[in-house]
Amino acid sequence: MRRKASGLPAEIEVRFVKIILENGETEILVTSLTDQTLYSISDFKYL
Repeated sequence: MRRKASGLPAEIEVRFVKIILENGETEILVTSLTDQTLYSISDFKYL
């Protein structure tokens, strides 16, 4: 049985963003900013 925390949704929608860093490493970010039109991958690169 799963309990729902007070005030929190049972589920949330997230977006995975893959970023290639200048040194060649790969970062995978998870965000709730799911609108790809408003938030492009390049917006996340320097976070």
